[in-house]
Amino acid sequence: AKVDNSTMWVWRTADWTCLGSIVTNTEISVSRYYKYLDWRNDCMFSYRNSNRGITTVSLTPAGLTEEVLGNMPGTVYAGIEWDSEGDYLACGSYDYCYVWSAHSNTWQTLATDHYYPAMWSPAPATHILAIVFGGHIELYNAGTAQLLHTLRHTGSGSDDVCVTFSPDGRLIASAGKGAVNVWRVDNGDMVRDLGVDGKMVCWGHNREVAILLESAKVQMFSEEQIFAD
Repeated sequence: AKVDNSTMWVWRTADWTCLGSIVTNTEISVSRYYKYLDWRNDCMFSYRNSNRGITTVSLTPAGLTEEVLGNMPGTVYAGIEWDSEGDYLACGSYDYCYVWSAHSNTWQTLATDHYYPAMWSPAPATHILAIVFGGHIELYNAGTAQLLHTLRHTGSGSDDVCVTFSPDGRLIASAGKGAVNVWRVDNGDMVRDLGVDGKMVCWGHNREVAILLESAKVQMFSEEQIFAD
C-alpha cells in the first residue's frame, strides 16, 4: 500500500498491478512509534483514518472494500498493530490503549493513560501484547484484558523504549537510554541487564540479541551470554 496526497493505492507485487485506490483523508506513516497501517493477512489491512477512525480494507474480486471499526476516544493515535494470527488489533493513543476483537467485533479498553502499543508476542494462541508507558513495559493478555506483568526498564529514558519478543515468544528485550534488559515473559523476571547503552534491539532465530548502541555501533549477545551466571 502506498499513500500520497491523502490517497492510498494498493499494488500486487507479483506483477505490480494496481488493485485500486482509497481516499484516506489523512497521512499514513509507518515508523518506530507511529505505525498507522498494518496488514492482518494477504487480503486485509487496517489503517488510521483521521475522519472515520480505524478502517479495515479488504481485497476482493470486486475491488477494495472498507469497513469502519470506529473512532475511539483519545487525542492522537500513536499506532495500530495486528497480532500474528489476525485475532486482535491493538490501537494506542496518547491517552488509551484499545484492542479490537475480530471474533466479537467489539473494542475493549486495555489501559488508560499515556500508552503506545509496542508489539504482539509471536507465540501461537497467547495473544500477549507489550505496551510501553513511562519507561516501563506492561504485558497484557488481550483475550482476557488481564495485566500479566509490569517490567521496570532500568534505563533513564521515559517513553523512548524499544521492545521486542524473541522468536519463540518466551523472552522480551527492552532498550532505552542507559540500559538493555532481557525478561522472561512467563513470570516477568529479569534475566539480565546487558550493561550497554542501547537505542534499539532485535532478536535472531537462535535467541541472540543485536543492539544498536548510542554510538551508532551494533553489539551482539549470544544466548549463552544472556543466560550466563
